[in-house]
Amino acid sequence: MGTEPLQAPPPPAPDTGPAHARARPPLGAGTALAALLVILGGAAGALGSLLTWERVSVDFSLFGREGVREITRTGFETGYGQPAIAAGAVILVAGVLLLLLRGTAIRRALAVVALLAGLAAAGLALYESVQVKGRIVDDNAQGRPAEFRDRLEQAVDVGTEPGRWVVVAGGVIGLVGAAAALIAAARTREPARVAPARATTEFEQPPPGGIPPAPPPPD
Repeated sequence: MGTEPLQAPPPPAPDTGPAHARARPPLGAGTALAALLVILGGAAGALGSLLTWERVSVDFSLFGREGVREITRTGFETGYGQPAIAAGAVILVAGVLLLLLRGTAIRRALAVVALLAGLAAAGLALYESVQVKGRIVDDNAQGRPAEFRDRLEQAVDVGTEPGRWVVVAGGVIGLVGAAAALIAAARTREPARVAPARATTEFEQPPPGGIPPAPPPPD
């Protein structure tokens, strides 16, 4: 009685598990801390824009009137709060993505974005504090004599309120966190791709045009 010809088993299905995919670099402690700093800075920058930035007082006695008028203005009322809160939101989103994403290149890009946004937020708040008095005087002295302008400069006093410093602090914290994220990304090495192991079987398929192996002798 003849024996049936032996057939080679079908090749195994390719392994597509995580061991054969490009491994993502782990979220190290340095990157996690940097991301949390970026998130904290972004939240402070955004919320600080809604707080009071300055207190403006005008002494009307220099104009022959009695009393001092005082007003407070938030970051939004100065006109600089809108771009400051946008910068804070960018910092916040970049920090969240630093926690979620694992690619070294994308981490570097996010850190750069957060760094630039932190500079923008802090710079806007500081710039507004430097030129706010001059802007108030210019807006109210247009078309008036030079003497009026001189009196107005003496009458106007601008004090800084905590909201401005919250924005500045948020920008600086976001900047420090972004710099730390860049350093952590520079120290992270991308894992090499692991090639799938070649499965071997008892019966190898012959190469194209080759001679198939002889079957084993019958029992």
